[in-house]
Amino acid sequence: MVRQSIFEKRKGGQFIFEDDDLMEVQYLEHDAESMMNLLENRVSKSLLFMLNQQLLGFSSQMQQELAMDMVDYVCDDVMRMTGSPSADYVLETCYAWIEDEKFAIERVQSQACLNCAERKQTRYDNIKGGVA
Repeated sequence: MVRQSIFEKRKGGQFIFEDDDLMEVQYLEHDAESMMNLLENRVSKSLLFMLNQQLLGFSSQMQQELAMDMVDYVCDDVMRMTGSPSADYVLETCYAWIEDEKFAIERVQSQACLNCAERKQTRYDNIKGGVA
């Protein structure tokens, strides 16, 4: 609605505003989809869905390139750029999402290790103190 009101001010309210839903005509190119499927067990389903959505609207060749770049980042920590500002912006966003998820998982695993170490220490202290 903000966009509509801006146009109304510029055109004096004398125009027809149409908001087309282009999601129906966008699709994930087959080779890019196959490449993205390599990430199924490496990222969460919700993140994979978000990453796939970022490919829509790009040409099939650019989708393939972006998919390969994301797979390289997830699997090998290799960050690539395409040279296209819009595609690189999408890649930077996707890299940040991937990194956020990695950090969250590492934090949970680290906390689990600390909890495990505390339990072992408590058990050791109890055994040492004669409590079994």
